[in-house]
Amino acid sequence: MRVAPYSYDWIDNFGRKSPQKLIGLGPLEIGQKIMTIFELIDFKPNKHLTLGLNKRIPKIFGDTIISYQIIRQKHRICRLLVKILVNYPKGIPGVLLQYILPFGDLIMMRKQMINFKALCEKV
Repeated sequence: MRVAPYSYDWIDNFGRKSPQKLIGLGPLEIGQKIMTIFELIDFKPNKHLTLGLNKRIPKIFGDTIISYQIIRQKHRICRLLVKILVNYPKGIPGVLLQYILPFGDLIMMRKQMINFKALCEKV
C-alpha cells in the first residue's frame, strides 16, 4: 500500500496500475506515506497497520483513521478486517460527506480487498 492503493487505479492512483507482485521497499516506519494521502501512525508486523490522513492534506474529508488487522484463523488461513473512523468536518460539507463517503469507501475498499485476496493467493 506504500506504492499504490490497490482499489480502482483510475480513481485512486492517477491511472497508474497497482503492482501485481511484491516490491522490496524495506521496513515500515511511523510517518511513512501510504496510499498517497495517508501516513502510517501505528503498526505491528504481521498483525495490523493503522493509517491516519496526512496532516498536509486539506481537511475536506475531516480526520480519518483506517486500521487493517490480520486475524489468523487456521494455518495459512486468515481474515483481513478493515475499520474506518471518520470525524467529519462541521457544517453542510460534513453532513454531505456522511452520506457520500461511506458508499464510496464501500466500493473502493471492496475492490482493494478483492485485489489483496487475489495477490495473496498467488503466493
